[in-house]
Amino acid sequence: MYRSRLTLTLVLLLGFIASDALAISSRQLAKIDVQAADSTANDAVNATPVATPPPVQIGPESLQAKVLPTPPTVVNEANFIARPTPTPAPIVAPPAAPAAQPAVQPSSGGSSDCGYGEVLTPYRGYGDWYRTLLDLRYMVPADYRPSDLVPVTDSGARTGTYGVSYARSLTMPDLTALVNAVRDAGFGQLQINTAFRDYAMQTSFWNSYRNGGGGLTYPTTLPPGHSEHQLGTTFDFNVYAAAGLNSWMTNNAWKYGFVKSFPPGRNAEHCIGSEDWHYRYLGRDMASNVMNSGLTIRGYLLRLLP
Repeated sequence: MYRSRLTLTLVLLLGFIASDALAISSRQLAKIDVQAADSTANDAVNATPVATPPPVQIGPESLQAKVLPTPPTVVNEANFIARPTPTPAPIVAPPAAPAAQPAVQPSSGGSSDCGYGEVLTPYRGYGDWYRTLLDLRYMVPADYRPSDLVPVTDSGARTGTYGVSYARSLTMPDLTALVNAVRDAGFGQLQINTAFRDYAMQTSFWNSYRNGGGGLTYPTTLPPGHSEHQLGTTFDFNVYAAAGLNSWMTNNAWKYGFVKSFPPGRNAEHCIGSEDWHYRYLGRDMASNVMNSGLTIRGYLLRLLP
C-alpha cells in the first residue's frame, strides 16, 4: 500500500517535470524562430543592391559660358531712390596729348544769326577791349567812352577824311610798328581816315546811312552802340592809297595785332557789308589766335561769350 502511493507520487512528479521541460523547450524554439526570421529579413535587405546615380554627361552645351542675369536694382528704402548696383569702372586708355589751345578758351555761348537786337554785350568793361563783341545784336552803353584816347598821329600815321582821329593809347606801340612796316614795304605813310567814334557821332552816321537808302541786310554802317569804332581800338585805313597796299595789309597787319573785321565773301559770318579798310586792334596774341582759328573776329568772339 505504501509502495503504491510512493510510486504514484513519483509518476506525478515526473509528469510535472516533463511538462515544464516541454514548455521551456517551446519557448526557446519560438525565440529561435523569431531570431531566424529577423536574420532572414536582414539578409534580404543586405542582399538588395544600392542604386547608383547615372554618370554626369558633359557635353558641349554644359561647357559653354552661361550669361548671368543683370544684377537687380538696389532700392534705398530710406528715400526710395533707385540706385543701380555698382559695376567696376571700365579701363580707359590714356587720352592722346591735346593739341595746342588758344590763349583764351572758346566756349559755345551766343547766337550766330544776323538779327538785330539791343543786347548789352557781356564783356563791356574797358579792360575787356580785346574780347568785347559788337554786332547787330550786341552793343555797349551810350556812355561808353575810354578815358585814354590820344591822337592817332602819335603813331606817325597821317590823318584822312575826318581830320585828326583818336584811339586808345594802348594801341599806339603796335600802331607805330605797323605804320613803320607799311613805309618800309614801300607804300609810304599810312593814312587813317577815322578811329574812335562816340555814340552821338555814330548816331549821325547811322541816320545819314538810313536816310540815304542804306539797307538793313549786311549794312555798311551800324546803329549807335553797335559799332567797333566806339571801342577806340578800331581804324579805317586808306588801303587803296597805293597799289598792293590792300593785299599787304590783309596778309601782314595781323602780325602787329590788327585784324580785318569784315572781310569780303564772309558776310554771313560777320553780318556786315564787306569793308577792306576796317581793322580792329586785338593785340598780337589774340590776333594770332583769331587768324589760326579760321574764324572772323565776330565768329571767334561769339565762342568766348559766357
